[in-house]
Amino acid sequence: MKTFAVTRNVLRRIIGDARTLAMIIILPLFFVLLYGNSFSGSYNDLSIIIVNDDNGLASVRTAEVGRVTIAVDLADAFVSALDPKMFRVLTADDPDSAAVGSDGIWASLVFPRSFSNAVVNQALIASGERR
Repeated sequence: MKTFAVTRNVLRRIIGDARTLAMIIILPLFFVLLYGNSFSGSYNDLSIIIVNDDNGLASVRTAEVGRVTIAVDLADAFVSALDPKMFRVLTADDPDSAAVGSDGIWASLVFPRSFSNAVVNQALIASGERR
């Protein structure tokens, strides 16, 4: 019987307080609508600009032969893996000309000169092969 009295007291206080009642009812509806709109549907034909200054080379030091330079063009591999239905890829030579928001551009990706080298070296460090 005590539980029923406590429940009735709490419900009376909530119904009497308009702000709390609004937060209990309206905020969950607001967030359901917000997240439902954000994560539903699909996007297509988004324009992105790619500035690829990567030289496509990675230099690795080995104990057996010393420094070895290999051709690994990771920036081109990344760009070619983009879904052509979703992205319309435009290229630019200058990072300053790759402005987001102008001419319907949604994103800008700039690959620096030694991008492939940096990725390979970070992968070796993360795997413990290089210290």
